[in-house]
Amino acid sequence: MRASNALVKLLSAAALSAFTALPAEAVSLYWQGTTGTLTDATYSDGVTTGLAPTSADVAFFGNNGVASVATPGTVELSRLRIGHNEATGGGTGEVTVSNGAVLSLLGGAAGTDNAGLTVGNSRNGTLVIDGAGTSVTSNRLIVIGNANSQATRTGTVRITNGGALTATVGNIQLGYGATNGQQGHLIVENGTVTAMSAGAQLLIGDSTATSSFTLNAGTVQINAAVEVATSNSKTGNASSFTITGGTFSSGLALTNNFFVGRGASTGASLNISGGTMSVSGRLLMGAGTATGVVGNHTGGTLSVGSDFRVADNATAGATTDSTYNLSGTGILNSANGGIIARQGTGKFLQTGGQANFNGALSIGARETAANPANGLYKVSAGTFKAGANTGGTGLSIAPNGVGEFRVVGDDSTIDVLGNLLVNSTENGSGTLAFEFETGDQLSRVNVANAATFSAGSKLVLDVANASPTQTSYDLLTAQTITDLGLEFTAPVGWNFQIVSGGAGQILRAFSGSTPTLPADFNDDGFVNAADLDIWKQAYGTTTAGDANGDNVTDGADFLVWQRQFGTTPIAAVAAAVPEPATLSTILVASLIVAGSRRLTAAKRRLA
Repeated sequence: MRASNALVKLLSAAALSAFTALPAEAVSLYWQGTTGTLTDATYSDGVTTGLAPTSADVAFFGNNGVASVATPGTVELSRLRIGHNEATGGGTGEVTVSNGAVLSLLGGAAGTDNAGLTVGNSRNGTLVIDGAGTSVTSNRLIVIGNANSQATRTGTVRITNGGALTATVGNIQLGYGATNGQQGHLIVENGTVTAMSAGAQLLIGDSTATSSFTLNAGTVQINAAVEVATSNSKTGNASSFTITGGTFSSGLALTNNFFVGRGASTGASLNISGGTMSVSGRLLMGAGTATGVVGNHTGGTLSVGSDFRVADNATAGATTDSTYNLSGTGILNSANGGIIARQGTGKFLQTGGQANFNGALSIGARETAANPANGLYKVSAGTFKAGANTGGTGLSIAPNGVGEFRVVGDDSTIDVLGNLLVNSTENGSGTLAFEFETGDQLSRVNVANAATFSAGSKLVLDVANASPTQTSYDLLTAQTITDLGLEFTAPVGWNFQIVSGGAGQILRAFSGSTPTLPADFNDDGFVNAADLDIWKQAYGTTTAGDANGDNVTDGADFLVWQRQFGTTPIAAVAAAVPEPATLSTILVASLIVAGSRRLTAAKRRLA
């Protein structure tokens, strides 16, 4: 224990010199004052009062005190706790570091209880870091909000006007503790936050207490993963991550993911209204038994280095749900596509902005038998792109689960840069739906390659909210459209057909009777080589190949067949594609027509 002031006065100059040459012994000191400077001699070690902390000491700042560090230069402590419940000097605490001052915390060790900086330890604690050149650096992890069961109490760190907070080694953890824990809030109004040691994470919300991270301006860099409502979170945890401006980046490798809503959390959220946010790995929403997980993206840019998943992973038998809302001027860039409902219920609702999935997007991709997948992507405005434009899958609806892609109104641009697959499996079927809005037409789905509808997949024309204003709509275009037996749901009198046009073929919905195709001589819904055979057999002898209604089968009827070749007016029948053999048949038929015309001309000359 330190010598008292009285004892020091009795020491000779030589003895004092020898004493101070010894290394200081680390001591836990407890603030006893009200208002003052953080390093004032107003601390007690539990026995002696009037002590000032040194670089070897652990300072417990409480006692409902308010202190500042406002002199330019460096102040060193071993560790600092602001707001605590220790027997000596327990109570709330508030510390402001400003005016270019540097507070350096040199001690600490692994483990939350050994954090270099703790703000809010069972009592309310507040740290403000204000001004350019002002900084707080902790040699070990930083914990904001730490208690066993104080869910209504808070630890708060606020960074303003260019201040800086750094964890040299270890995580930054907001809200920690057994049972209900304690809230932790990190608010970066304008400044810098750094945790860049190997494996350093940003953990937001543990146990039941709700915690939050907010970035309004400045720069935040995290070395590894980010968790919003961690895997240890319990029911009631509605922790949040919010960015309105500035630049946030996390992870140095594709394995460093950004998680939103884990454990048993309820209502965890990701909110982006401005700024730039970069995630090196995956962005994963929903895991464990988490419910009500939500993303609200109204502005700014989110870039994901791997893939983007809504409803990612669920505990066996759990019912989980996650929703991502994209609107306004928000931009989402996902380098490797994504999954909407890998396990559980996932929804992506786009009412504006840009969604760029630069890889395959799957909707309803069940991976375990115990956890069904139910996914919905609904777009009513903005720009949607899925696929890497390499000829592979761009958009897959219900590859192994229930999935729906729904187009609402005509305010969207929808591009599938690859193949479109609408699937149906034993675990669920896929739906491509088009929903009318008052006075609107319908946005068309543009597929760069092939579109395929599996047997049992669904095509829906939804008029529940508005009635069609015209008699036909082009729903989709692709190089080829293949229907293996889809189920069409629409108002009475509506049907669909696959016709030539657009990128190659068009999927068209229409009202009224099925358009007539005079060259469909066998009435099977196709105009193809079979009809050409009938025309050849009837040529010049019967009316079976009469396409123009003149009661003669001749070359004019062949020209009608040629124009209608490949057209399929009947619902649920794919368009026929000419094979080389068929094309040669057309050539032969053309020669027959030409020969017939020459013979007719010769007869006229002889007459």
